[in-house]
Amino acid sequence: MSHYDIAIIGLGAVGSAALYAASKLGMKVIGIDQFTPPHTFGSSHGESRIIRRVIDDQYTPLASRSYEIWNEIEEQLRKKLLHKNGCLILSKKNQSDNLFSNKIESAKKYNIDCDILDIHHIHAKFPEFSHIEDISGFYESDAGFANPEFIIQSQLDLAQHNGATLSLNTNIVQIEEREKKCLMITDDGQTISANKILLATGPWIKHLLPRKIHQYFKIYRQILYWFRCTKFTYFHRSTCPVFIINLANNGDQTDHLIYGFPKISDNIN
Repeated sequence: MSHYDIAIIGLGAVGSAALYAASKLGMKVIGIDQFTPPHTFGSSHGESRIIRRVIDDQYTPLASRSYEIWNEIEEQLRKKLLHKNGCLILSKKNQSDNLFSNKIESAKKYNIDCDILDIHHIHAKFPEFSHIEDISGFYESDAGFANPEFIIQSQLDLAQHNGATLSLNTNIVQIEEREKKCLMITDDGQTISANKILLATGPWIKHLLPRKIHQYFKIYRQILYWFRCTKFTYFHRSTCPVFIINLANNGDQTDHLIYGFPKISDNIN
């Protein structure tokens, strides 16, 4: 039975990043996944995820650290992970102060380049949004999008290069604690031992947690739409930012936010 300093179960965006980080520290680490990542079964697949630094005082330092790590990976692989075409957040004018205030403070505190745009600047700079009236905008130039599958694969490759072990197509069905060690039992009866376990299994997390805490985890469906562009120059990734639009009538309500991307892939219209 092999023993590790830490075992990471689930190798999506979070798990692959943790595996890479642990491998950099020289830890004896194993990454386990029931499929072969990157795959299409979890929440880390596709071509695009928004990246941005300005969120609030709590998350901006974490997002900035992510940028540093991604830049480090880009230098090691000599490949581009981040596409910084900017992020435009739009809100009704009478709600923009409430939505943007924390972001403005964080941008100033951490010296991040951002602008507040009125409706005239928005329509002039981003004509693709000229049909929306009575709005204000918050624009972060260093934001943009990343390809999650490419980042996952890059992190796994570097982790292996650093000495990490991968156990793919391996389904953990039970976790036990015995003699201050964590034992993971696979569906074919094998046992993997580690000092610590990091669970990054996304929607499968309930399968490995005590039933009494299942109530704290809920899976939410996100419906995605693709639209055919009629004016490609407006929505090409070189001119159109990623965008977040607040549809709430009474402030910053996350259930009233929609987000979108420009035309990222040449294979998608």
